[in-house]
Amino acid sequence: MSSSVLTPQFNDERRALILKLAGGDQRVLPLIHSLEHLKKRDMIYRWFYRNELTGEKLYTFFQERRFSWNEVAVYVISRLEKQDTRPILVHKDMI
Repeated sequence: MSSSVLTPQFNDERRALILKLAGGDQRVLPLIHSLEHLKKRDMIYRWFYRNELTGEKLYTFFQERRFSWNEVAVYVISRLEKQDTRPILVHKDMI
């Protein structure tokens, strides 16, 4: 099995954004990685950046949501699509 199957492919733009989000706080990197399987991960990352959730602030944001990638994703997606009143479905909207 090739290593490209096992590792997500980051383009330079996503890599730079992830490093900006980490803001030097190594605790944030595994939390960001937990969102990598989501379809809307780039939108979520940009939302974090626009709302100045980087480094320790981003860590606290995850902590307030019990470090649940699901709660974080639902919260952010609901803010991104606030006009859309349909429920967010894990299997359709997130994975």
